[in-house]
Amino acid sequence: MSSKESDNLLNFVTSLAGDHFLKIEENLGDGFVRLKISEAERRQAKHDIRSVEDIVVELLRNSRDSGASKTFVSSHKEDQLRKIVVIDDGCGIPTNLHEKIFEPRVTSKLDTVVLDRYGVHGRGMALFSVKSAADKAWVVSSFPGKGSVFKIEANTAILGERKDQSTFPTIRWRQGEPQILRGPHNIVRILVEFNIDHPQMEIYLGSPAEILSTMLTLNKSHPNGNFSDVLEQTDLKLWRCIGCVSQAKILPEMAKKYFELEISERNAHRIMNREIKPLPRIFAEFGENLEHWLNGKEKEVSRSSGKENLSKFIQDEDLEILSQNIVKNFDEVGKKYFLKLQGKPKIQRGRNRIKIDLDLEREEEI
Repeated sequence: MSSKESDNLLNFVTSLAGDHFLKIEENLGDGFVRLKISEAERRQAKHDIRSVEDIVVELLRNSRDSGASKTFVSSHKEDQLRKIVVIDDGCGIPTNLHEKIFEPRVTSKLDTVVLDRYGVHGRGMALFSVKSAADKAWVVSSFPGKGSVFKIEANTAILGERKDQSTFPTIRWRQGEPQILRGPHNIVRILVEFNIDHPQMEIYLGSPAEILSTMLTLNKSHPNGNFSDVLEQTDLKLWRCIGCVSQAKILPEMAKKYFELEISERNAHRIMNREIKPLPRIFAEFGENLEHWLNGKEKEVSRSSGKENLSKFIQDEDLEILSQNIVKNFDEVGKKYFLKLQGKPKIQRGRNRIKIDLDLEREEEI
């Protein structure tokens, strides 16, 4: 049977039975079925990505796992369309895999997975989920050893996002560690939260023009030659190759071609004339205390060879379950000694530990 005949037969069967049979591998009876792998993957993708902020999380995790030290996030909205560009200096992706990495079960982490506050990463489903949820998702540029550029476009009328995308979260200090106290769960908060967990990374967030200004300002090298030659003939990371652009008239073209950053000719001149200020790191909003903490944590991460604080991965609701179980189990033990708890257990996170304090009082004998 030719492919055309096969398609015609498939369309005919679908018109009679609907598309249910396309989703089912086996009918087990009594209302139970075994889904086809493709349908199970599609449903998992819908569960993994439920907002624009979820997309940002997955792209940040992707940068982290690629070994990136700098990540630039451009975010802006045109009508209902949220456009996000993530540029990093990680290990990069071979050209022949630029489309393959968006397929399910494709991963570079064969023997390892990463556990963080968002769950398990390394199943080969993250980028597939992103592409399934967004209108468009693609690799703009990526080369082994030079970093990557991802572009995402999402219709916020279909995939929701927080209305307030400008407010920074409020941070408090507890036992020398910063904790997010309140604030909308927007893109800004995602980046701050991620940077607290991974202080070895430098993260920047802004408009396309601000990101370009920042990359040009941070650039210590200004190689001679056109962009493609510099990219091929030097060891510079992809984002640093922008340093070879010295004329405002070619900046929009290079920014669009290699980074999918769209700017006007007027903004190109403003960037080259240093009229558009470069961005500070995402932490700069919180002042010197957080910057000093961040610098200290970077050294600590370096000394500890990347070991992470395991207690931060435990969610607050799971700590609450732990507290309830302690109360329940202590009631049985306390009866033997005529003791009872005074208030709820106090649970605190430390580095790679959880501290639980129980205040006791004597129970009156009957």
